[in-house]
Formats: sequence, C-alpha cells, structure tokens
Amino acid sequence: MSTVFAGIAQQLEQTELSVDLETVGKSLASLVEESAYVGEVFSIGYNEALVQIHDFNRQQVGGLPALSFLIATRIVPGSTPDIRKEDTSIVLLRVIDQADLPNAQEAIRVRVENAQRVSGDMLKTFDHRDVMDPATNNLLGYAGIRCRVLGTFYMDEIEEAAGGQYKLMFGSDLSNYYPNRGLKVFKARSEVLGRIMNYRDPLIQFLSINRHLHRHRPHGGQGFRTTLLDDQAQPIRIFG
Repeated sequence: MSTVFAGIAQQLEQTELSVDLETVGKSLASLVEESAYVGEVFSIGYNEALVQIHDFNRQQVGGLPALSFLIATRIVPGSTPDIRKEDTSIVLLRVIDQADLPNAQEAIRVRVENAQRVSGDMLKTFDHRDVMDPATNNLLGYAGIRCRVLGTFYMDEIEEAAGGQYKLMFGSDLSNYYPNRGLKVFKARSEVLGRIMNYRDPLIQFLSINRHLHRHRPHGGQGFRTTLLDDQAQPIRIFG
C-alpha cells in the first residue's frame, strides 16, 4: 500500500514540461550513458569526490585509467529531466588516485592470508574459487577512487535570447552539494567524452554565483565569468 501512495505522490510532484524544456532535458540526459555506469559517490566536497566502484563495472567499461574523466549525476539515463531543478546537472570528475574504503585493512588481511595459501601453486591465485568463497570475492571486489571535481555541466537560459532558449553551460565549480544525496557515476567515453572535450565557451562561468537557479534566491548575484585567454586556453587545461 505504501508503494501505491508513493507512486501517486511522485506523479503529483511531476510537472508537465513544454516541448522546449523536454528537448533540452533530453539533450542533457544524453550525456548519461547507462552502459557506462561504474559506481557511486560516497563522499563529495567542493574540491574532490570519493567513488565506490566494483571490479565488474570497472571491467565492463574497459578500465579506469588515471586522469580519466567521470561524470556524477542524479539524472536517470534515458529520462527527460526538468532542467529547472537543482539536481538536474552533471558533475565532471577526473580520476586522481585510489581511496580506501572503511574495510580496507580487513580486505588486505584476507588477500594476504589467501595469497599465502596459494603461494607456490602455479594453477591458483588468491581469488580462485577454491580459495576464496564467492560472497567474499564479491565483497572485496569493491574499491574506492579519489577524483578531482572539475565543475558542473547544466542547461541555462540564454540571457540575450527571447522565448526561453537554452544551451549547455559549464561552471568551473559546484553551486552546492548534499553529503547524504547519492550520485551515480559513469565513465565519459566515445561520443560523451567527445562532447566534453570539444566543449567551447570563450567565457567560463563560476557556477556558484551565475547559475540561473541562483539568480532568484536571496544570495544570488550578478554573474561573473573568466575568459579562457587568461589561463585556460586549452581544453585539457580547462578540464584538469
């Protein structure tokens, strides 16, 4: 019964979107590729994010090299999000290093003990099914990675245009974050990676003070931008 009421409440919360808002919402959501899913953000701040990833998902996307790009979001792949909502944005991350999970020391202990059991046996490694049970193998398949927060992609109204036209924008920071709201993480690859690396805007915005959403709040202010010619003339420098 609670599920029924939850479904009704969710339907009531949904607002009908105009054709223009549907179009730009789908355009933003197209950056989120379901098959590129890798894990979950379990800690985030203004400068870095910690992501939990399983070996299975890491393998599915062809690995996660150092300095590779990830995107974190609450947007559901294939959905039509309302770009006017605060959650409708995509945080751009760059892989820096590994990060310990709370069970890191216990995981090392189990691996060391199993490695000792197969020492000298050329036919078995410490994760062999005869050495490590499937439940433990699955649990120890989770690992953490540390990422730098590069900024946020979002859709915003073009101030100079009439009729509510929108375009993809990039803010070089986070406007806000909630430590207890989960974010799904996806690897940026193929077409998505191309769209990110080929993003061009001679003026890079500071999202925290320039996003349209914040202009209507008490602490919102005049937008500020910095030109790429100052110190970020190349895409590789813009994104890391």
